[in-house]
Amino acid sequence: MIEKKYLLLLLIGFFVVIILFLFGRQKVQPPINETFCDQIRTNLLNNACRAMVSKDINKCDNSGGYDIFCFDVLSEIINPSVEMCDSINSNYGKLMCYNSLAIKTKDPKFCMNNDDCYLKIASITSNTTLCDFFSDKSSYYTCLAVASNDRGQCKNIENVFEEKLCLSNLPQGLEDCLIEGNYDYACLSILASKEKNSTICETIDNDYIKFKCILSIKNDFEICKASEGVPRDICIIYYLKNELSLEP
Repeated sequence: MIEKKYLLLLLIGFFVVIILFLFGRQKVQPPINETFCDQIRTNLLNNACRAMVSKDINKCDNSGGYDIFCFDVLSEIINPSVEMCDSINSNYGKLMCYNSLAIKTKDPKFCMNNDDCYLKIASITSNTTLCDFFSDKSSYYTCLAVASNDRGQCKNIENVFEEKLCLSNLPQGLEDCLIEGNYDYACLSILASKEKNSTICETIDNDYIKFKCILSIKNDFEICKASEGVPRDICIIYYLKNELSLEP
């Protein structure tokens, strides 16, 4: 009877050790607060980080040559309004703000004649009438393909290169992303997201697009720690963007 008691205690102790070991191996993600940006060593990207933490899009002006990157990333997580967009000094920042407003309200009147904006809304709403904004035949059928999730619409495009670009918006495999001997990065990102396969992102030879692709599948800060210099800081910015996107 005593032996059984000690055996039970040993088993309990064994399981406690295993649980503590596994818990200790869990990766701790850094908290998002005012000090988060201190780990970004590139000064101008540090400014971009602080603009994001405060969600103040006008502060992207302090990011120097990274201001467009700052506007692009921050516009995806702000809750825009006409008043906010009008208050932005930068023309590019204003455009990104209005495009964000258009996409979040699904209202193309805020696209400010940006074709990418029209295509994005057509994609998320499956509204093919938005394709009437495109006067170019190739763009029109590309929009129809994306809005209806129908690769067959790309067959209506006479130009072989333009048809290939159309298909790259709805990739079924890596071959759809290979255009004139080079991989289309946007296509690779779509395919990676579709297949939940971050190894596809590794083929992207552009730090901005590669880290955005990888972290969109698994937002793990450890991924950024494996890089150095500007690529590491860019990765941290995308990690931050994804974390802020989860906030109510």
